[in-house]
Amino acid sequence: MERNDALRSVQTQLVRLRTIALLLTASAVAIGGCGSSGSSSTGNANPASIVPASAAFYASAVTNPSGKLKADELAAAQKLTHQTDPIGSLIGELQSASGTSINFKRDIQPWLGDRAGVFISSIDLSSASSDLLGGGLTKLLSKDLFESSSDGSGADAVQGALVLDASDLGKARSFLDDQAHKENAHATSYKGVAYKVNTKSLASGIVGDFAVVGSEAGVKSVIDTSKGGASIASAPNYTKLSASAETGAIANAYLSLDTLLGQTKGSDNSASLVNLLRKVLGGAGQAYLSVVPTPNRIAVDIDTLPGTSSASTSASSSASTSTSTSTSTGTSTAKASSGSSGSGKSSDGAHATSAQVLGQLPGDAWLALGIGNVDRTLGTGAAGLRALVSLGSQLSIGPISLKGALTPLVSKDVIHHDLSWIDSAAIFAGGSGLLNLQAGVVIGAKSSEGPRAAVSVLSNAYRKAGGTVSPVVIPGADTAVMARVQGLPLVLDIAAGNNKLVLGLGPTSVTEALNPSSTLASSAAYSSATGALGHGIEPSLLVDLPTVVGLLDTLGLNNQPTIATLFPYLQAITALTAGGVQDLGNGVKRARVVVGLQQTQ
Repeated sequence: MERNDALRSVQTQLVRLRTIALLLTASAVAIGGCGSSGSSSTGNANPASIVPASAAFYASAVTNPSGKLKADELAAAQKLTHQTDPIGSLIGELQSASGTSINFKRDIQPWLGDRAGVFISSIDLSSASSDLLGGGLTKLLSKDLFESSSDGSGADAVQGALVLDASDLGKARSFLDDQAHKENAHATSYKGVAYKVNTKSLASGIVGDFAVVGSEAGVKSVIDTSKGGASIASAPNYTKLSASAETGAIANAYLSLDTLLGQTKGSDNSASLVNLLRKVLGGAGQAYLSVVPTPNRIAVDIDTLPGTSSASTSASSSASTSTSTSTSTGTSTAKASSGSSGSGKSSDGAHATSAQVLGQLPGDAWLALGIGNVDRTLGTGAAGLRALVSLGSQLSIGPISLKGALTPLVSKDVIHHDLSWIDSAAIFAGGSGLLNLQAGVVIGAKSSEGPRAAVSVLSNAYRKAGGTVSPVVIPGADTAVMARVQGLPLVLDIAAGNNKLVLGLGPTSVTEALNPSSTLASSAAYSSATGALGHGIEPSLLVDLPTVVGLLDTLGLNNQPTIATLFPYLQAITALTAGGVQDLGNGVKRARVVVGLQQTQ
């Protein structure tokens, strides 16, 4: 009986662990504080009420779900982790990664209320991005995120704080005081509210009904808001997006791309990445994510509002005729079909939607991504291409590295070449092993001349990068070459034909991309993806995870450190599907990502 009671208690706190162990166990260990009077709270106060309206990012989660939400979240978590008690394992992993000795059930659960949040009011992307990418999720949500630099300059890459609803302020204060003592933090106050701060400007205290831990500037901004400053809960854009969100969400996140773009501090790379994200989200100025679990899937809604700049507004206004990966089009009115033209255009001459582009890919693909109207989605300039190649070049799976294949794409020869002919883009992969693996990048063109010229330009770029390039004959191609690229164990074929430019792994990949024997649009996978997304949303991304898992296992890559960590979770997923967009009215557009879960045995 005692074991069963403990298990039920652990299960009750599943969401609590996911949010708080990530946001608190690795963060609050650094420092504590003291604050306002009072010893108890309602335990259901909304952290958004004291988060400043100027925050560039704010995420919140339900830490004490009940009823259907509790049952749905627990069922999804159990399937995703293959564990009856997923929370205990996650606690151990997080504590090991953060190096803390905090016991969640003993130290945090007694005082934690129903809601938890974290916000970032400002971020220097030029100094923070590489550090965050290198440290992963634990680093992102650890105390180090809000600490100042160790060189004594006091320069903080990130300003913000964790805001935790406290059901028992006395116990919350005792916990924070204990952590502060361990850090030799000193007491101070701001506008009559006491808090403590350590030598790296990490602060914490009790503000109203909340325990707050973050940068000193972040904690002060919470105090300012509690004293009558504008909160994000009353900000027009946040209010509009949160009101449009579906009920049943276990977590939400708000991102102001308009604010973030203003904080790139002149960094070309950072500005490029933010602008790229804006374009991918259809010129969005703000985005609101909602995680909605059910026993058989986890859905993530991405609701957006247009940006304030003229460029963003223009991108948004074109939504009825163009589609980005997620949200740059209205609900598609023309179904993808195998009879669509090779150029990727719809029958009326308008730009194809992402769903139409995806639908024209080979029908047996287990990974497929379609991007309609590249001009609107990624931009015609070099900045968006550089940002994509910079990210993709970091990817490697065992001995396979994409750096050698991607770097020539941003060489001077390519960047200075006229790329205005590009209309759409797609990525696909198929096959069950290395010997029959098919994969490629398909670029739809507005005419046949662009792809032909691009083959010559790319040939020179790969030669200059050290690759071996020679002509090759491929059925269906007007012109083609093959390139042997460092880090890529397979031959890369580059071909033009049927108003397409294809970069494929081997001639079979190119042949299927130019003239597929069957298309995804007529496949069961496409129909299933459309049904999973619902609300009239058509897919622009399809991934069949069982095939991916089987391929990784066959190639022996599931033991690679990066993949090994994710492998158990990949085994729990049936399919990953994404598409857009549903028009919710009032300027709000929605895209959706759905993660299907395997049925328990």
